[in-house]
Amino acid sequence: MQSLKEAEEHHRYHTARSSESIGYTTFGHLAQIVIARWQDFEDLFPDQAWIVSRFKDMEMSRNIIMHTGILAPIEIDRVESIARDWVRQVG
Repeated sequence: MQSLKEAEEHHRYHTARSSESIGYTTFGHLAQIVIARWQDFEDLFPDQAWIVSRFKDMEMSRNIIMHTGILAPIEIDRVESIARDWVRQVG
């Protein structure tokens, strides 16, 4: 997050993302946030490794989609499976 803020300070001619820190959060930060605040989440998830693995798999698919790629059917199945697991875990 800090590096994104610093880049904006260096390139002041661009509009800033946000006036709030959450605006600088990337998908890759989400697992780190959960782990850093584990006491707020530990009753929802089996362990931290579960969180890291789900976000890591989802981030790979997210990056393909966000960079104009197309997910293969097996990857779509993986995303759906992760989403089902997540809902069943926290639902």
